[in-house]
Amino acid sequence: MTHDLFPILRAALWGGGAVPPLSSALRAELQAQAVEGLTAQLYPGSLKYQLAAQFVWMAAAQADAVKLLQGADIPVVVLKGTAAGIYYPQPYLRTYGDIDLLVPPRCYEKALCLLRQNGYVQEGETGTSNTALWKSKFLFELHQFPAGMDTVPEGHWMIDFIHAGFNDIQTAVIEKPACSFPMLPWQQNGLELIWHFRVHLYNGIGLRHAIDWMMFVHRCVDDAAFEHFKSVLERSGLLVLAKVVTRMCQLYLGLEESITWCRDVNEALCEDLMRFILDQGNFGHKRTDDKAAKVMTKYRTPLSFLKGMQQRGLYSWPALKKHPALRPFAWAYVGVQGVKQYLKPGGLKALKAARAENTQRRALFDQLYGSKLTSPDISAPHVPVTAAKSQTKSGAKLAFRQRLRPIYERICKTPLRAPLYHLQNAYFACRYPLFGKPRITDEDRKNVEQNVTFLYKSFNRQRLAKKLYRCIKRYYPKARVVIADDSAQPLNMEDLARDDTVLHLPFNSGLGKGLAAALSQVKTPYVMRLDDDELLTPRSNVHGQLKYLQKHPEVDLVGLQATHRRPEKRAARSARIRMNKPLKIPAGSVIDGLQVLYKPVNVYVVRTDSLRKVGFDPNIRMIDHHEFFYRAAGQIVCVQDPHAYVMHCHNLFEKADYSIPRGDIRSDAEYIAKKHGAKYQ
Repeated sequence: MTHDLFPILRAALWGGGAVPPLSSALRAELQAQAVEGLTAQLYPGSLKYQLAAQFVWMAAAQADAVKLLQGADIPVVVLKGTAAGIYYPQPYLRTYGDIDLLVPPRCYEKALCLLRQNGYVQEGETGTSNTALWKSKFLFELHQFPAGMDTVPEGHWMIDFIHAGFNDIQTAVIEKPACSFPMLPWQQNGLELIWHFRVHLYNGIGLRHAIDWMMFVHRCVDDAAFEHFKSVLERSGLLVLAKVVTRMCQLYLGLEESITWCRDVNEALCEDLMRFILDQGNFGHKRTDDKAAKVMTKYRTPLSFLKGMQQRGLYSWPALKKHPALRPFAWAYVGVQGVKQYLKPGGLKALKAARAENTQRRALFDQLYGSKLTSPDISAPHVPVTAAKSQTKSGAKLAFRQRLRPIYERICKTPLRAPLYHLQNAYFACRYPLFGKPRITDEDRKNVEQNVTFLYKSFNRQRLAKKLYRCIKRYYPKARVVIADDSAQPLNMEDLARDDTVLHLPFNSGLGKGLAAALSQVKTPYVMRLDDDELLTPRSNVHGQLKYLQKHPEVDLVGLQATHRRPEKRAARSARIRMNKPLKIPAGSVIDGLQVLYKPVNVYVVRTDSLRKVGFDPNIRMIDHHEFFYRAAGQIVCVQDPHAYVMHCHNLFEKADYSIPRGDIRSDAEYIAKKHGAKYQ
């Protein structure tokens, strides 16, 4: 395949070579591919100076937004835009669109509020991944994770990896025109660039996206660097796509042949991809007749197709502004519009052509990254949602829980609470044996019994405290157990072993005092901390956590998950948590397969000396979880096992003698706020 466009781009990016005359047709193609600015140094005219002036204006607006967020102690980096232009020979020659800023999820709502208070006008409602705002004729998009990344199976890992980049923010400096900005480390930035390419395959992609990736590879990913980057691409499901795009850039755009890690791809696939890019143009501007084909390619199952119709309807149905009650039927509006379109003369013929084009596109996309991945859905990025949350679909879940809460609170005040309490207990009693019998070798059991003390606190739930004690003894019969009890009626353990201890404390002493007292009785080098409504399961793998700590002296604590339903999802949620404190080993680092993080779930195996180093604050009666790990950050190293879990027998209908004291947390919140100040988060 030959095209006069390629010699122009090669000369603009690398220099040398014959440059064809810039005809009107070539100029139109350059504009359609969003790469016209690259020709400014090849042909005489004022375009170069216009681009430089626009870049200065855009960079100043970007710097103002960054300075505003940083002044409020909000970590921020630039996505795409100048973070891609930094790799170009002259960054101002790249074509720029909106300004994308990424902040940690914990700062997302705070950042939005701050921007709105300083003259940034929000467009639409708050989005789950990103929200648009306008100021000084520039469109800003504030992200808490890259758009569409939460819609693919690998998304949780990619989001965690991107957020790990906040531990090592880079300052990029452009000399002419002079500007600087914060950006992600090279691996995170590269992942975002190839992800951006993959996202826009569905909506139409231009040469600008390919050149962004090519210039990144030219500057950062030679054969030696690829050995470090390969695992990131593999785990993201983007390795094949990255190789094909890189080889395509070598064949058509002049990327150096010294890069060999992409040589094993099928060059015919590279040709098919380039044809598709030239056919589409940037964001599909060259095609206005393929909307049906794009929809068919994007939504591969009837359920995803229906969800897509609902999203499009929410975005485009004018009647919803006056009649919000129609929102559940937004899909019907899109369906009616589609039927009307294809009932027109020539409609069926167009539908048949769209199906044929869809077949070709699916074949191409499946070769690039495999059909197991669903299409990222960013066609309507500003569809109104109920709340800004960092987790997939969490906005909808939050709204559902908010609607249920008044019903739940009303039930808890009626006589129905008692039978529901016993019904849920019966469920847990039936559910637990389904996990199977413990399968532990004698060597592993002996290792735990000699080295680990199980520690938990009991309050007004004698049945659960006894059940947990028996469960521990079922797995590790000779292990030592220490229980701190501050119940109204002292815990009576009829079958308490001689070496085990129940510490009776004054009523409602609280978690801090109870755990501190229990910790003072520990004599083993390791502790497992539990709550009294949890049970060990065959997947808890306490002996595995112990061996891990014995093997890795640099790690102090291994967290488990407190749910038997999709524990990996809970682990991914914990890995996203960030605090305003540096760690001894950066969050996101992987040590022998387990990820370093700030705050695991409140079930963990820990070195006794490390636990005593952090300690429990006796002034905190209930909400000690975050406060403990806030103090632990920088002192001890915490990792989590995403596959190990205990069973959490949390009963929503607990009796009032437990739930009322437990819900009294106001004094704790006031104490913590006074102790740690405004930076506590």
